Amino acid sequence: MQLAPRQEGIGWARAAIVAVLVTGASVVGLVVVPDVIVERMSASATPPLRDGAVLVWTVAFFVVAAWAFVRAQHRNHPVGSAEVASDEEVAA
Repeated sequence: MQLAPRQEGIGWARAAIVAVLVTGASVVGLVVVPDVIVERMSASATPPLRDGAVLVWTVAFFVVAAWAFVRAQHRNHPVGSAEVASDEEVAA
């Protein structure tokens, strides 16, 4: 048996918009925010404390981004929603 192709798909325009949003959020969360943390804490904290704060932020952001990515994929393609084509449909 083969899986039948899904008729309703995500369009190229929507996919491009989502890609730009994900890239922008990643740059902000993984580049801009750690830079601000280092800038703000450089005068008042020791390097190990500052590096720890950046590490905690980066790991937390990555976990939340991975969770959001999995949720978005699950919403677009729910588990068990794939239609299975019969042998007759595949042959046609």
